[in-house]
Amino acid sequence: MLPDGDRDGDGLPDNWETVFFGGPTNAVGAADDDSDGQSNYAEYIAGTSPVDPASVFRLTSVQASPGGSNAVLAWSSVANRAYDVQWTTNLTAGPWQLGPTTYFGNAAHECNLRPHCEQVIFLSRRRHPPEH
Repeated sequence: MLPDGDRDGDGLPDNWETVFFGGPTNAVGAADDDSDGQSNYAEYIAGTSPVDPASVFRLTSVQASPGGSNAVLAWSSVANRAYDVQWTTNLTAGPWQLGPTTYFGNAAHECNLRPHCEQVIFLSRRRHPPEH
């Protein structure tokens, strides 16, 4: 489903493209105009700037908790976004398990997960708009 007002059908709303790129059809959703490793579409979903390489959604820290029994993930968030943490012990076969809670934006967050084995792969996914 395309956002309202998406003349070029790239998944980016016209008003968002106008704010960041000067016109309603001036961006390409799959492009990475600021070379930060995130597509313009991913930046739209994350609420980050597609023209500022320092504005990108990513983990800021991954550490073992004191005692080493938990993994502690940290990231910055933005308003009007919700974040879920998922984990798996097998990246290719899954299954992905949903973490303990949904985190809502505009704060720095930490998530403590107690993995069920020593090798765990984490993925944080962001949703727009947040679902309550």
